Amino acid sequence: MGDQGAKLWFVFNELSARKRADSQIEGRRRLESMLGAIAGVMRGGPAELVSIGDRLWGCELAVGYTVADWTATAAPELKGLLLGIATKTEFPVEAGDALSDRFHLSEFHLPDGMESERSSEARGLGAAYLLRGVGASLPSEPRWTQTRLALRHSWLDDEGRDREDTIDALNLAEPIQVSEVSRALLQRSQHALASDPIDLASYKKGRVLSTPQVG
Repeated sequence: MGDQGAKLWFVFNELSARKRADSQIEGRRRLESMLGAIAGVMRGGPAELVSIGDRLWGCELAVGYTVADWTATAAPELKGLLLGIATKTEFPVEAGDALSDRFHLSEFHLPDGMESERSSEARGLGAAYLLRGVGASLPSEPRWTQTRLALRHSWLDDEGRDREDTIDALNLAEPIQVSEVSRALLQRSQHALASDPIDLASYKKGRVLSTPQVG
């Protein structure tokens, strides 16, 4: 994961839960794929899995079969992982503070044409981008297994003018993505340290880095 002192935020991509599995077996496979990938990127470092809107524990993996139901029969190591990084039902204060000044003025949507029937707003992936974290997706559709997901980012600038651009959100759904996501996080960390001498000095002294600002 790179710097073992800085917490890594994983934000659940609620859009990946819209297409439920046809069976509980497939639902379990999807969740366990996502958790296995998260474990590979964490590599024992501090991390937290959070969600916006839909609560993770009540998410239906298959009809009538939720993430909470999965914990009753899950393998101990995977159950322990989930309980260890996703114990909160609300965004922790530190993450909420990091988002409060920016998220309510920003909107993130899937590119035109990717979501025709329902809202294209991608709140979880947008929060992952703002936190400089990683979106965590169930591999319910091929698009959610992509490591980088393009989003339309709309926001108001300091003068109240509408702005829009396209950004890439890091995303993780399968263990095969671990190496690529880990490399991207390392490059991001190196870039942040090189561009901010204060953070670099703190890093050399072994202090925990604060949540980086999006820039």
